[in-house]
Amino acid sequence: MFPDNTVFILGTGSSKPYGLPLGSEINSLIIEVSKSLQSSNIWKRNPLIDDLLKIMNELDFNKSELISFASTLRKSNISSIDRFLNIRRNDYGFLGKHLLSFFLLEFEKEQNVFSNSNVDDWLKFLWNKYICQKSLEDFNNANVSFLTFNYDRVLEYFLINSISESYGVSKIVAVNVLENIKVIHIHGQIGFLHKEPSLLENRDFFTDFIHFNSDINFNTVTRAAKSIRLIHETREKNYLKKIIEDILINAQTIYFLGFGYDKMNIETLGLDKIDLSDKSIYGTAFGMNEKEINEINIGNCFKKCVFENKTSLELLRQYL
Repeated sequence: MFPDNTVFILGTGSSKPYGLPLGSEINSLIIEVSKSLQSSNIWKRNPLIDDLLKIMNELDFNKSELISFASTLRKSNISSIDRFLNIRRNDYGFLGKHLLSFFLLEFEKEQNVFSNSNVDDWLKFLWNKYICQKSLEDFNNANVSFLTFNYDRVLEYFLINSISESYGVSKIVAVNVLENIKVIHIHGQIGFLHKEPSLLENRDFFTDFIHFNSDINFNTVTRAAKSIRLIHETREKNYLKKIIEDILINAQTIYFLGFGYDKMNIETLGLDKIDLSDKSIYGTAFGMNEKEINEINIGNCFKKCVFENKTSLELLRQYL
């Protein structure tokens, strides 16, 4: 499949082309919800807000607590919801997880994953260039892993459906085939799509089964919230540390897609302690200027290290 061991490290920007919001956009959504809740004109209110308010009430959070949370988030000026929740975890960790789950479940839509109008469809490019094989047996030598910081399941949903429809097999067979491609969610995910990967049999956290395009209600949101971890929780119980380390040590080529190069995320991956001198590394730096690109620091990268102001699709078309 891939000529050498290849690893893709995914940040929230990699899911953006498929309709998922960036961390900063979730901040904006929460703040907009707060503004709407304070408005006297309920007739112009988005029905989505009423759904959220109903779920929050069932969690014993009232409107004033949501408004207070949004006000604190806005005045903190922290652009990443994950970083904010990591710092204020004792005050807002529980509420924050449920808000994240609500919005992510809301934006996980099949029509966004398989859209003909997607101009940055890097998954479709990757599927056609390298992953789609002559037979299912070829997946046994995939030579590819995905390390994702995203809670959404866009990657798995795309691959399961692509395998199923391309080869005329059931979704369950496709899930089994997908086990040849390691997909590691660093901070958990909002539920498994079909069954637990064998890789995670000895996990120490809860993960439930939640379908793509699920109805958004108290049941699905609370189950999804239990399945995700904040930054400090991953660091305290990083049972994936050895798995991630082995994947990165054995990698020959690494691609960062939609990644922000936050120091905490680099440390979570252990890249600051791994010898990268024999690896080729490419990364998107979409929206960054030359100075910001030059300041990207992922460790001792000497062989070939390229970061460019490109989208995920543009980078892969250039360097894959």
